[in-house]
Amino acid sequence: MSCIIKLFLCALTLAIITRTNGNTNRANISPNHINTLLSELQSQLLDPILFWNLVTLQACANDYDTSIVSTPDQVGPATTTRAFAIIHGAMFNSMNSFVQSYEQVAGSSGVSTTNAVSKRCGMTAAILEAAYQTLSSLYPKQRPIFDAAYRLHLDQTKNCTQAQTEISMGLTVGHLTASFILENRASDGSNSNDYYTSLMLPGYHQPDPTQTNQGYIGAHW
Repeated sequence: MSCIIKLFLCALTLAIITRTNGNTNRANISPNHINTLLSELQSQLLDPILFWNLVTLQACANDYDTSIVSTPDQVGPATTTRAFAIIHGAMFNSMNSFVQSYEQVAGSSGVSTTNAVSKRCGMTAAILEAAYQTLSSLYPKQRPIFDAAYRLHLDQTKNCTQAQTEISMGLTVGHLTASFILENRASDGSNSNDYYTSLMLPGYHQPDPTQTNQGYIGAHW
């Protein structure tokens, strides 16, 4: 069994485990929220990056909609920006594994040899898998929405001529790329809860007098 087939089987197993477990933090998503997004995705001719960027933007809006999730998964602009950077970084690295024209984000995930793969179908599959995995990790409460978008995009991708091998390879590349970037960013200090005391001096942040209990986010990043 070749190394790349072993990588594919490993990634496929991880994907199945991820999609069948990890239900403990899901919100009770209304079918209307899912159908509205799917209708918007289907009404436009979107390349894979723009497809999942639209899903990401909606995930951000949903994260602050208490009718969808009780509390945000990404609190505040700093954590939201970090989440967007991870999602788009994973999509970029997945694309670049096929194009091989640019410097990879956060180093190499070790999946850049794809010469035997049809670039268009494989690259699309890699992008959708990378986006899905990072979104599911960063916005776990909205997983049912991402599941529906994933199924829609994968069905669209399967329209590629002679696509099955290319799609399978692309899904492997996307899954491994997402795992690499999520692991790479796990120790970036974003989860630090160290206490921060404001310095009441000129040039330093001053608490909002109308929101005295607001607190601080990302002070030690």
